[in-house]
Amino acid sequence: MITGLVVTSGALLTLTTLATDTSYGSVAWRLVLLGLGMGTMITPMTATAAAAVPYQLAGMAAAGNSAFRQVGAALGCRNSK
Repeated sequence: MITGLVVTSGALLTLTTLATDTSYGSVAWRLVLLGLGMGTMITPMTATAAAAVPYQLAGMAAAGNSAFRQVGAALGCRNSK
């Protein structure tokens, strides 16, 4: 998860350097890096949440993890404007 967080943070940092005339190729590699970071972070995070509860509640734990992640992303985007 730490690697995913570091890669995601780096990708988000590179996205702050974009300008209105940035080429699609320049944007694409940044988004690919962001996707790789998110992919390597979200999967183990969900697995950890599901493994931390009894088997019968694993689905609820994974759903709660996803809901909190989405709410956090929505609030983060709202406050950044």
